Order: sequence, then C-alpha cells, then structure tokens
Amino acid sequence: LCYIGDRLVGLGPLLGLVVALKASRWPVKVVFDRSIMRLLERSFHSLRRAFGEMAEVHVMNSSASADEFILDLAGEINAIVISNDRFAEYPD
Repeated sequence: LCYIGDRLVGLGPLLGLVVALKASRWPVKVVFDRSIMRLLERSFHSLRRAFGEMAEVHVMNSSASADEFILDLAGEINAIVISNDRFAEYPD
C-alpha cells in the first residue's frame, strides 16, 4: 500500500488505513519486504515508530518472502489481507 501503480508514495496511505482499522478496534499487523527501508530511507525502528501502538510491524529478512509470510499468517489467524499485491505466485 506504499505504491500507487509503480510509483512509491510512502507510508501516508498505509498509515491512514491503519488509523481507520484501529479506530474500528481491529488488530493490525503490517508486513514489509526488507527493501522498504532502503526505498523510504528509514530504519526498522523508524518504521515501528511511525505506526506506534496502532500496529504490529514486521520487516522480512532479505531471504524471506513477505507475500508467503502474509498469506501464512492470515491463514493461521483467519485474517483479512489488504494489499495492492495480486499474489499471482499464490493462486490458492
């Protein structure tokens, strides 16, 4: 949710969504690929601070797939995934 099409727009849209979900009392987990830190020029701690207590933030190791982690986590806790990723590699 940090992109519109191929254009990086930053954390703004994602933070807005997290605020709305938290106001509805939904527990929120945010998962990033490791590359987000380089793209946004932020450290892991800076990302966590941006979300404060509103969301649990995960940044995947470079060797791990955020997509796979997101789908596995959603399956374990029966969650809804909100993403602009099409998860084409995971048709199930």
